Amino acid sequence: MKKVHIVSHTHWDREWYFSTSDSLVLLDHVVTDVLRVLTNNRNLNICLDGQTSILEDYLKINPQKIDVIKQLISNGQLSIGPWYTQTDTFYVAGESIVNNLYYGIYQSMQLFGQYMSIAYLPDTFGFSNQLPMIASGFNIKNCIIWRGVDFEQDQMEPYFRWQSLGSDQVRTAVLHGGYGGFKKANASEVFINEKLNPLINEISELTTQAHVLMPVGNDQHNISHELDKIALAYGENYKISTYETFFDVFNDKVAPCFSGEFRHVKYTRVHRSSGGVRVDIKQSNYKAEQQLTRVTQPLLAISHELGLPVSTEVAWLAWKKLFEGQAHDGIVGCVSDDVALDILNRNKQAYELAKSQENLIKKMIGQKVRLKKDEVMIFNTSLSQYNQYQTIDIITHDEYIKICDVIDSEIVESKLIKGYTHALVEKPEGNHYERELDYYIHKVIVKADLKPLSYQVFKFRPLQEKLMTENEDHFIKNDDFHFYVENNRLSLKTNQSVFHDFIHFLDRANAGDTYDFSPLKEVPTNISFDITHINCKKVSHYQEMKLTYKAILPSTIENRIKNQLDVAFEIDVLIKLVGDEYPKISVDFNNNILNHQLRVGFKTTSNAKNSIASTPFGHVTRPIVHADDLLGWETKNLEIPIDIHPNSGVVGVDCQGANLWVFNKGVKEYQVIDDYIYMTLFSATDELGKPNLLYRPGRASGDTTKKGHIRIKTPLAQVLGNHKYEFAIGEFECIKEALVAFETFERIPVFYQNQTINLFYERIDNKIDLIDYDETIERERYFNNGFSDEFITSIYISKYDNQPVIRLYSLENVAITETMKQEYVIGNLLEEKIETDYFERYKLYTLRSVKDEFYKNNY
Repeated sequence: MKKVHIVSHTHWDREWYFSTSDSLVLLDHVVTDVLRVLTNNRNLNICLDGQTSILEDYLKINPQKIDVIKQLISNGQLSIGPWYTQTDTFYVAGESIVNNLYYGIYQSMQLFGQYMSIAYLPDTFGFSNQLPMIASGFNIKNCIIWRGVDFEQDQMEPYFRWQSLGSDQVRTAVLHGGYGGFKKANASEVFINEKLNPLINEISELTTQAHVLMPVGNDQHNISHELDKIALAYGENYKISTYETFFDVFNDKVAPCFSGEFRHVKYTRVHRSSGGVRVDIKQSNYKAEQQLTRVTQPLLAISHELGLPVSTEVAWLAWKKLFEGQAHDGIVGCVSDDVALDILNRNKQAYELAKSQENLIKKMIGQKVRLKKDEVMIFNTSLSQYNQYQTIDIITHDEYIKICDVIDSEIVESKLIKGYTHALVEKPEGNHYERELDYYIHKVIVKADLKPLSYQVFKFRPLQEKLMTENEDHFIKNDDFHFYVENNRLSLKTNQSVFHDFIHFLDRANAGDTYDFSPLKEVPTNISFDITHINCKKVSHYQEMKLTYKAILPSTIENRIKNQLDVAFEIDVLIKLVGDEYPKISVDFNNNILNHQLRVGFKTTSNAKNSIASTPFGHVTRPIVHADDLLGWETKNLEIPIDIHPNSGVVGVDCQGANLWVFNKGVKEYQVIDDYIYMTLFSATDELGKPNLLYRPGRASGDTTKKGHIRIKTPLAQVLGNHKYEFAIGEFECIKEALVAFETFERIPVFYQNQTINLFYERIDNKIDLIDYDETIERERYFNNGFSDEFITSIYISKYDNQPVIRLYSLENVAITETMKQEYVIGNLLEEKIETDYFERYKLYTLRSVKDEFYKNNY
């Protein structure tokens, strides 16, 4: 008989079909009772769901309870952390996952002096393959999961060693039967004979370990007041325990090793087709993540180097707002409309906080360098050299301008703004009115050689007229890519291949819900789009092709069943070629149709067997599934095991030689069908959870058809209105080359003008009031880190000592040079120093923190 560890827990969804405010009321009630029960019974303990935000929220209401909480944590009766909130592992950025864990550990240590050293994610909809690497970076060697496993297919068991793409491993426990598998545990014969014994026996037969887990708890559940007495009825092999105690007796020698992701649907639903649901949540989250990671945090590092008094806590406040909506149900979007509005508002606030701080830092630096009216300051916020084209805005009264002392610059678009005829001018000596001059907002492509983490000031001057000219041949091309239209179909010719009908749009009905796309049984076919308009323009090194795709669609599912096509749907596609760089493609449209899914396909190599996609700090190879492979799936799975998968911005297929890869900004879902990579633009739906879907038979997800529950309509999940998506394509030999190129695609242009023509162009320029102490700084400044393309890098400001920290992700085994040893200190993700002698090489697929030698004593 196995030894059974009874672990009391409560699973805490911060929001779902109920709001965060509802959750706070429940939290106040449940945790207050938990504290009372634990204080009165030292034999009991509870896991607070692995997220410190629970206690943060509770202490906002009950600050007087902090000493009781500290004592119970010290007693080992309350297990807290290590996350701030339980994160999704597919639809958020790697930086979000790392920062979530970083902040949760920091908060645990600052407030309570300890945390549960387990990557605890009991309800996440599947797991990325690089979670062991992230956990190991924080010295976390244990992990608890539930969904996405298939013991038979993966030849593993509930307790195993999980290995990342590199060599990092974590001991992992699967809560087979779920975190609520033993909810409402009691000593009745019915519970023991019908629930307890069958499930414990099943788990015991699946594992070679001598110990097994028995989690007791469920969503928003209180602690079982007499669990210690109830356990006595189960026998001497059952003991009240903790997750930490279970891992203390974990036998590594008999545990099998597994490497890969978890997205199987044999025992649980992972909602494989959820990547296109509520794309407004996913894209607003992505936008804020990128602003923080690629702009605001690097600018904070630059301001730190310059000695500017800028708070770093604003950025962490923005991150916390994002973390609140990055749990599985939040970022997936399987929430009520009220909750969706809350998440969207927090994402908006996070972005605005980050943008406002960007504005403040740029203005402070602009003042210090004495930026003139006819100058623009351009930043490189990456940690590598940058000399590719980027698009910036210049505001000026001049109709044509040229930026001086750069490799190249051209106006590609101009917008004339009429000045006020009666504008108020406020001055200390009195107010008066005057006529404003008209002005232009010029979009300018500029190519400058920018050093790592730098800024540089460039002058611009008036220029003689130079207009974009139309290309009536209906093509654009550079040395590597040639786009042309024949017979109302777009073709692409590269140095390797020709792709006819290169961009293809498909629309179909969505009978699914906020958890899953599901096709309409009555009308399974797709509707395609045709090109109806073409316009090509060029100026110097810039070329663009504008295409309009059009189809007549049914406005509702009812009309689709009747085959009643009643609404015109147009999609604008803009393809840009700038110099010899890879093409950028944007897709714009207004969604005015209900309950449908829209996808864009990019033609690629045919007959591939696998797709390859980026994951948070990694990549994964997945088999391409064909219709015949899915026959009889209902007898073995809880949802269709279709090859609709998430990605982190890069998707391709495996083949010999160079291959076409698709880059995207925040488009989270793809599927390879025949010779197309289809990216889901959205899956619009009208309901939180529906029963008996074609792709997901049986009960409704989301509890909506449980006894006593109601069906919840979600009109906002129809995502009506304007949509815009950004893509790029390139030919690369392997995923490593694609990942390096993708870093340049995701970069955000950062620039600043000290202009008073439009004080609302930047977020808060009209309100920033700086005191000038006559101090000046260099007009060009850079941080030379010396890291090669074998590393993907980011930078942030430490919570521990307020110093800049570089985060390195290694794409290859890289030798640690003497320069690196002398100039930098290598640490783990907790910023704890690692002796470089321990690493002869910087290991493949390793995540580490690096500090400048100047700050090494802070480790």
